Amino acid sequence: MKDRVRKKMYVAAVNFLLCVFAFSAFYPFLLMFFGSWKTAAEFSSNPGGWPRVFTTDNYKNLFLYNGGALLWSYFVSIFVAICYTLIAAVICTMAAFAFSKYNFKGRDALFIMLLCTMALPIEVLIPPLYLMMSRLNLIDTYVALILPGVANVFGMYLLRQYMLGIHDSILEAARIDGASEWKLFTRVMLPMAAPAIGAFCILVGLAKFNEYMWPSFAINSPSRAPIMILLPMLTTATAQSTFSKPWELIMAGCVIATLPLMVLFLVFQDKIMSSVTLGAVKE
Repeated sequence: MKDRVRKKMYVAAVNFLLCVFAFSAFYPFLLMFFGSWKTAAEFSSNPGGWPRVFTTDNYKNLFLYNGGALLWSYFVSIFVAICYTLIAAVICTMAAFAFSKYNFKGRDALFIMLLCTMALPIEVLIPPLYLMMSRLNLIDTYVALILPGVANVFGMYLLRQYMLGIHDSILEAARIDGASEWKLFTRVMLPMAAPAIGAFCILVGLAKFNEYMWPSFAINSPSRAPIMILLPMLTTATAQSTFSKPWELIMAGCVIATLPLMVLFLVFQDKIMSSVTLGAVKE
């Protein structure tokens, strides 16, 4: 009897802590969403409560801000994320196929060296990357946003681990049937690795859309800036003074930037969560 009571108390305590953690994680999104529908006066007097009067002026002002610059920056972010994801998917799948299914000298050492680069923070890589892009005259261009990092080491590791679980006998059977190495990659490996490739594309696309550090150095023109760079500029571009910042506009901009990502996550959450265990179990 005592064991049952203790077990119920333990389960209740765990559920309570989970609810607290879930609420603490979700509450900032509620503040952001409710704040986007408030006027400037109400936001300053009631920043954390339910809007007393809903207004759409914040969203209208955002779309009209600087001649529609914010809306254009949103499309820039989508364009950069799609281009980067497609190029990275091609490079990473080919590299993962080579690292998983071909034996060549120095393969494991080279792959370990690539994995070591994942330990380097972006702050260390920005100075040499900026110098390289400036010497190629690519600063303040879309290429500077797309090109760096297309050889995504995380993607190579994720896809390689998944491809290692695909038995080599399948490829040998295709070789016996006369399939070339290119057909082995496109007709055999890519369809079988489609779940891992899909998860990789979603994770990398979301990360690229939310990227802030490198675009803040690579882009100088507001017309080429992604939305994550332009949103903080609303603080100084539309503020009346240094002590009065348009947080209601910033909240509306954050809703516009994050809502599609949340919808994408909800639609593809199975693939995103399954990517955590891809390649972890071999048969």
